[in-house]
Amino acid sequence: QISANGGVVEGVAYGDEPAKGRAIYLGTRQAAELLKKMGVSVPKVKEGYGLVVTGNAAAVMGSDDRGTFYGTMTLLNLIAKVTSGPQLVAAVIEDWPDLPFRGTYGVYGGDIQVAAETCARLKLNAMVIESGDFYRLDDQAKRKKWQQWAEVLRRHYIELIPEIQSFGHGGQVLSINPNCAEGV
Repeated sequence: QISANGGVVEGVAYGDEPAKGRAIYLGTRQAAELLKKMGVSVPKVKEGYGLVVTGNAAAVMGSDDRGTFYGTMTLLNLIAKVTSGPQLVAAVIEDWPDLPFRGTYGVYGGDIQVAAETCARLKLNAMVIESGDFYRLDDQAKRKKWQQWAEVLRRHYIELIPEIQSFGHGGQVLSINPNCAEGV
């Protein structure tokens, strides 16, 4: 199922068996057939995808797994909330990233799942995160937290890049190991 704003679109097909009635095909043979029928090609570039939404079906096919994922994010963005319930906006899209690195920087203290979903919808593939925790990964609880965060981000095709302050922000380093004073 695909949800947006609390609504659900039924009939998602992941295998090669056609769905009954209205359907959404993600990376399947039917997806490729529907795209071909509509004259849409899958761009032959890394992370590219083709997407078609008709009255009865939607299809997303990527040039690779990331492409299918990014196409699915676009499909989610096409869900319109109307009084009769969520509906997909008709579309024909061939898309691929212009830049290999698409990231954001920040200090995140909130829910990593929400941050990952937001970044995925924007098709970002990296998060540079600043945290004093990175100085204390010998602490089992902190290490486990960041391993969990990294796994959530990986599932959304987002790379976690830890940002460790140095020089101007040497207080963190010195509070852990005063022998680091020479590097500050």
